[in-house]
Amino acid sequence: MFNAIQPYRLVQRNRNRSGLGSWRVEWIYKFFLHTDTSRRKYLVEVRQYNEHLYTVDFYAKVHNVNRYRLRTHQHAAGKLGATVLDTIAQVIRHDPQACFGFVAAAMLEETTEVNTRRFQLYTRMLELKTRACEQLI
Repeated sequence: MFNAIQPYRLVQRNRNRSGLGSWRVEWIYKFFLHTDTSRRKYLVEVRQYNEHLYTVDFYAKVHNVNRYRLRTHQHAAGKLGATVLDTIAQVIRHDPQACFGFVAAAMLEETTEVNTRRFQLYTRMLELKTRACEQLI
């Protein structure tokens, strides 16, 4: 599942000069997921805060206020997850003290923001990746 990293590239680097929000630097990456019937662009936004804290947001590039909550029906969670985890690994290579937190948006049909299906999936993917990394050490 984790050997499906898609090619991605840095498309933008921003410094928070306005003082809006507490992040210091933001990097935006893009990649594409292909299926037999579609090609969809995804964005990964990595934000750096003080004390080696980072957040990562990712979503399909769509013009919709619910962009974090939409499902693309591409059935490519492994490819998507592997690519996002690789951007996280890149940050850790540059900042070994990096610490990440994550929130998983509820899907449109979910009525609660607690323990969402996405949160459960992301937690499981991180657990599997952590075990795989520990076996390499």
